[in-house]
Amino acid sequence: MLSKLLQLLLKNFAKLILARYRLIVVGITGNIGKTSAKEAIYHVLSKKFVCRKSEKSYNNPIGVPLTIIGCESPGRSILGWVRVIFKAISLVVIFNHDYPKILIMEFGADEPGGIKNLVSWVPIKVGVVTAIGDIPVHIEFFGSRNELVKEKASLVESLSADGQAILNYDYQDVRQMNRLSKAPVSFYGLSQPADIYLSEIKFSSSVSEPVAHFKLNYNGNTVPVRMNNILGKHQLYSAVVAVSVGTYFGMNLVEMAQALQDFQPPPGRMRPIKGIKGTLIIDDSYNASPTPVLSALDTMARYENCRKIAILGDMTELGEYTEKAHKQIGERVAEVADTLFAVGDCSKFTADSAKKAGMKEEKIREFETSDEARLAVQDYIKKGDLILIKGSQSMRMEKIVEEIMAEPEKANQFLVRHDFLWKNK
Repeated sequence: MLSKLLQLLLKNFAKLILARYRLIVVGITGNIGKTSAKEAIYHVLSKKFVCRKSEKSYNNPIGVPLTIIGCESPGRSILGWVRVIFKAISLVVIFNHDYPKILIMEFGADEPGGIKNLVSWVPIKVGVVTAIGDIPVHIEFFGSRNELVKEKASLVESLSADGQAILNYDYQDVRQMNRLSKAPVSFYGLSQPADIYLSEIKFSSSVSEPVAHFKLNYNGNTVPVRMNNILGKHQLYSAVVAVSVGTYFGMNLVEMAQALQDFQPPPGRMRPIKGIKGTLIIDDSYNASPTPVLSALDTMARYENCRKIAILGDMTELGEYTEKAHKQIGERVAEVADTLFAVGDCSKFTADSAKKAGMKEEKIREFETSDEARLAVQDYIKKGDLILIKGSQSMRMEKIVEEIMAEPEKANQFLVRHDFLWKNK
């Protein structure tokens, strides 16, 4: 009851703030790559405009108003919530000339109607849909995959005729959302025939200093781009969607290409981190669903002359697809990795599948939790290893990253879920 009252209060203040400041809202949804897209869009736009992005996973009825107000969640602190309300009141009563002109926010679909309810009162000007996997996360909360896709599409349907829809051409479900848009539509992708696309994509062979080179193409113009610390092809979607949004705001390709040069992947999203004993960690511990896990394994497969260790936790919220999805991952692990550390109950399916696909039993290790696995991983790894760590949020796979990272004193800077609230869960 108190939670519902708090949501209503925050929503009403947020609506007043939106009406007072007449800002532009960039709304992002999708099942894959929302946060990376948000971070890249913010990184590019902030070079020229006063912007604010949603922090962490502020994509729900509490998080969206908090982003508009400009506060982090105080958790269970009553005094903290009082401060949030006072800040909201002050923004309504006293005009703040430093308030951002552009808000860049994620919109999540953890339950049916979640996005539809949010976009009913948040006036999104630029709507971005990233990607939806074949077996999308959160699907257990929906009657079918089509219902989840429909929920995501409600963001596009909410756009007015003077807005802009920006859709990922490479995913059919997303591409077909153009039929629902009253606003003009532009497509982005990794190749033609998207309106904004990449070409001549090349990656460095060095796993310790990963670099991606490619060319941005738009409206007959081409600009070369170099991005550091980019390991996988699927990470480049964040770059091309950022450029797509930037063009809406009148930025040119050259200035956006320059902005992308110093962009860093967000913590826990395919981020390379130096490990102990001369190893390299691919920290992809933020979350997991089948398509991103397969993309991460494909990235690992590209590197040679190193021992490859896949440390994979459960993929949760997959409902009836749980067993099938984990078995699919196990088959790919057997093709790519030298060793599998399977963490969690559902990952037993991954381990069994990897064994059936030809991975030797002595190369498969199983653990119930990340806490149980962390010391075993530390003992096992050796110089030159390439280590992929990925799993759903509830598996807390970042604990393993912290255990084996070369500079654990920088955990607050590099790792996900490392604030006070998460550390005490």
